[in-house]
Amino acid sequence: MASVELMPNKIEEGVSLFTSQLSQIYKYGFLPAEIEKVKRAFISSKERAAKSTQPTSSSVLMDEVYADFYKDYIITTPRRKSIA
Repeated sequence: MASVELMPNKIEEGVSLFTSQLSQIYKYGFLPAEIEKVKRAFISSKERAAKSTQPTSSSVLMDEVYADFYKDYIITTPRRKSIA
């Protein structure tokens, strides 16, 4: 599964670049080091978010709610994030 966000004034260019990169991923895959780098960054981001005591902005919350319902993301809570 993949997705892309396109700029209104560069739709054709964006779709072309997206399909090109997607075909490269299918053809060549990822190096183990690339996968590990992304995994470390993702885990670090979630750990920081779970430990943060600062309130979350309403725009971030709304982006998460949108993703939970319209992009099939998994709903997580701060408690659930810290357990994972």
